[in-house]
Amino acid sequence: EEPRRALIARTMMETGEFFVPTLLNQIYTAKPPLFNWLIVAFSLPGGEVTEFTARLPSVVFLLLTAFIMVVGMRRYLSLPGQIFLGFAILLTPELMAKANIAEIEVVFVFLVTLSIWSWYWLYDRGCSGIKLWIAPLIIVAVAFLTKREPSLVFFYFSIVPFLFFEKKFKELFSIGHIVSFSVMCLVIGSWLAIMADSVGVNAL
Repeated sequence: EEPRRALIARTMMETGEFFVPTLLNQIYTAKPPLFNWLIVAFSLPGGEVTEFTARLPSVVFLLLTAFIMVVGMRRYLSLPGQIFLGFAILLTPELMAKANIAEIEVVFVFLVTLSIWSWYWLYDRGCSGIKLWIAPLIIVAVAFLTKREPSLVFFYFSIVPFLFFEKKFKELFSIGHIVSFSVMCLVIGSWLAIMADSVGVNAL
């Protein structure tokens, strides 16, 4: 997997085509391009994709995941609990392994975590309507550009049961949610339209 991510990013830098990933002169439809964009961004200072710059996003986004979890839990955990949580995330064997390779998983974990926790953080502060939904669903759209449909599954499988539990299921049918969902679909649909125009709907 690592050479695939790095080669696509290198091709983007060489051709200037950032929306339609290509691998060995073939359009690559299995994964969206956001992780490749990150490799490009981390490689720009040196002017080329290397093993170090291809793997660096995974390390950085594991640190960011631990940071947002600790910050998000400050209201609920004592300082020792926050420290334990931070190190528990950083030292989880599976995450440590993924953080050492040029793969999508850690970035995807960060974006899914950020989408769910940003929604809960806003809900916990009394936000509703578009103020509650717009930012988390834009993050979900960005997560979609990392690993497609699972971003939607993880977000709604976390939020919908919570709303059931809180007896606020009607929030899903609020104007704010509908508008925010439409914005998310617009972001996702823009990339899908570009890809469909390049390879056709069936191939995509």
